[in-house]
Amino acid sequence: MLNTLVIDNYFENPDEIRELALSYENYRLNNHNDGATAGWRGQRTFPIRKIKNQYCSCCNQEIKSYSTSDQIVIQHAQKILEVCDKHFNIINESSDEMVISSFFHITTEDTLQSYPNF
Repeated sequence: MLNTLVIDNYFENPDEIRELALSYENYRLNNHNDGATAGWRGQRTFPIRKIKNQYCSCCNQEIKSYSTSDQIVIQHAQKILEVCDKHFNIINESSDEMVISSFFHITTEDTLQSYPNF
């Protein structure tokens, strides 16, 4: 059975997070149509995370330095990781530092027209 944790009203100001997401300009379209790599539909940012390695594991593109907006997302992701660890004990002492990859995701009218059977 899958353990689930639901926290209502997690963000103190969700509109601020939404505005942050809308301010990003580096959304990319998932152009993979095969089942193995088509994990999402629409447009996403590149991964936003603390730099552990310099290349994205999903697309092998170089991860650039982070903006102030990215740092805000990374701080929220770290808090989420801490809450999850408290409830599910997911971090152990022998593992490397865990890293959460965060993305903003948007679906536009253009996205709807870019995929058959969207």
